[in-house]
Amino acid sequence: MTAAKVALEAQMAGFRIRFAERLAGEEVSLRAALDAFLNAPSDGSCRALRLVAHKLAGSGGLLGFAAIGTAAAQLDEKVSTALEGGPRVVEELSEATYALLDAMAARTQVVATSRSPAPPRTIRP
Repeated sequence: MTAAKVALEAQMAGFRIRFAERLAGEEVSLRAALDAFLNAPSDGSCRALRLVAHKLAGSGGLLGFAAIGTAAAQLDEKVSTALEGGPRVVEELSEATYALLDAMAARTQVVATSRSPAPPRTIRP
């Protein structure tokens, strides 16, 4: 492996670590957006869900967090459809959000247990 490839892999590893460390904050943002949507389904609350999902879809997929990237992309697509005038099905959007939260929790557990044991987390209220 060339020095450039080694340097690139080291840089990507750093990006992956920072992404994994950021997941807890993204989870808080996603839960807040979901709560806002469930309390008042509107374009604004849909956009808040989409913002978090879109960010996670791009960086998750790029950095090797396939389950997070896939779940986030599915949520992003469902919210985009709702914003374009499609049905704003509360159950469908909340289930897609919970699927993303589940994927995030699974990955957070892997990261946490690689450093120190962590208690299991409950995702759904």
